[in-house]
Amino acid sequence: DIPRTTRTNKARAPMLILLAVLVAAGTHSAPLIDTSTWVGAYYQPSQSTNQAWWAQFDLYKPQIDRELGLIAKAMGFKALRVFINSMNYFAGPSKLLSDMETFLEIADRHGMGTGFVFFDDCFNHAGLNLSQPCMPRKGVHNGCWMASPQDWERTTDHTEVFNTVEKFRPYVVDLVTKFKDDRRVIFWETFNEPSNNNFSRPLPQGPFSWTLRRSAFQWAKDVQPRQPVIACWGENEATELNNHHQYALPWGAVENAIFRNDTGFMRGGVLTEAGARWFETLPSDVGSPLTVVDWLQRLRKNPHAPFVPGVFINFECMVGNDNTRWHWLSKPGSNEPAIPWHEHVFPDGTPVSYTEAGAIRRYVSGNDDFLFFEDFLGGKDNADSAEVFASLHPGDTFSTTPLHTGDVLVEASIMPSNTTVVSVGLCDSLNTSCWFTRIDVANSSLSLLRSGTHEGEQVLSTFNISTLDNGIVIGAWNMVRMRFLDNRAEVWFNPMYPEVFPEGVPMPGEPPKPIRPMPPRIQLDLGNASSALSSDNERFSYRVDVVAERGDANLDYMSVLPPVVYGQHFEPPAQ
Repeated sequence: DIPRTTRTNKARAPMLILLAVLVAAGTHSAPLIDTSTWVGAYYQPSQSTNQAWWAQFDLYKPQIDRELGLIAKAMGFKALRVFINSMNYFAGPSKLLSDMETFLEIADRHGMGTGFVFFDDCFNHAGLNLSQPCMPRKGVHNGCWMASPQDWERTTDHTEVFNTVEKFRPYVVDLVTKFKDDRRVIFWETFNEPSNNNFSRPLPQGPFSWTLRRSAFQWAKDVQPRQPVIACWGENEATELNNHHQYALPWGAVENAIFRNDTGFMRGGVLTEAGARWFETLPSDVGSPLTVVDWLQRLRKNPHAPFVPGVFINFECMVGNDNTRWHWLSKPGSNEPAIPWHEHVFPDGTPVSYTEAGAIRRYVSGNDDFLFFEDFLGGKDNADSAEVFASLHPGDTFSTTPLHTGDVLVEASIMPSNTTVVSVGLCDSLNTSCWFTRIDVANSSLSLLRSGTHEGEQVLSTFNISTLDNGIVIGAWNMVRMRFLDNRAEVWFNPMYPEVFPEGVPMPGEPPKPIRPMPPRIQLDLGNASSALSSDNERFSYRVDVVAERGDANLDYMSVLPPVVYGQHFEPPAQ
């Protein structure tokens, strides 16, 4: 039996103690609001860097339509969280309302509801220019994100707080009034992370933000919208739903802070920011998409769960120019990450992880595309949904259950040591043919090989991983993906955002550029030698093996899916 390792974020233990409270025994003042179908992430066009994209809506409209179609197909999302900035409104109320209507039409056509966010205290409190887009800086997480309102729109005079807050009333009231009966809008979020949960911050944040949150809640409720009005953090006096953000392990079953209802007035809950992957410089993840899905599935089966919350997983839909693929603490100029910290879909439509995408689609729709799936999270000893993975030592093999076709897409997430040689291979049941990818850390090589009962290993193709900006990252998760279809093999390793743009990444405000499907590191016509790996060949069954040939390696997950890839070519229309 392969050893399994469980990680909890011990450094966050004090916070978890504060957050992990059992559901209060109070009586709800109104019926629960069912948020369980709200499964999605934050959206902005991948080419943009902040909320100023609304000021260039006409430029981004075709991209929005294309990207929401890619998201719906790859991820199966049913909900989007979309930020606005107060400056978008005051620059032209009627234009913003018209563009919101168009956005809702597009999102609805792709089967997704939308929740809008009015105010936010994160990142830059100065510098928003609606006519001059902010340019991304490599390695800087959300370096262009702008607080709403900007500090110049606020006040540092305690005697003027209420008067200054009042000028934002039309912004909230006009938008809620326009769409208050619109089924396509699923919630109004008045404030994201006010003062980063620090009331003691001096003006123009601190007291100003908290006063604006309370006022905006009342303004919105006075309009009597059909949608719930919510705000961070957690349970508070200015929200109808417990609006929780969780970047910590474990997820804690019904002890999760989403169920806190000390007042008895919470009508349910939603995680508007639910977890993130294990970033390569950190000791653990903080709730990977697979961990969040595992937690949700357990809640569905738990008779003690007060409800199953909506979740906006891993923050963002698109891998893009806002650079949330890097961590908050990443340094300027950092290499492209092996696997993005946030984000789900590259601009060509390729999921960051086919495994995560399949698990989310299965949770949302009930349709199971997996031929094989293992994330090591489902055991009885992981009731709190912590991080669990398999540990492979030299000579260890992890194998799938039998497969009835050799036309497959295989994906695995592997954490190597500095001496690791690990292979991921597809073999027939008699071992007459095995096709496998070998990752050799010391030599920084990726190889496609063939072996069999009556022949030795044959190296078919090799790729030098050191030529990549991210390369192989030791002590962190690395992605390997293989597709076998029609006597052809393709191998991907640690795909990167810039690679889908053959003419360079388009910057905010620029015309769109051509997009190509995420290129494989190795692609090879296998010829007649691969005829056994065929869906109409009844002589064999098949399996996938992960083998630690030398050194230790951890295995986060492995899946086998039908050989469908989502990457698409895109040619922008002539200008």
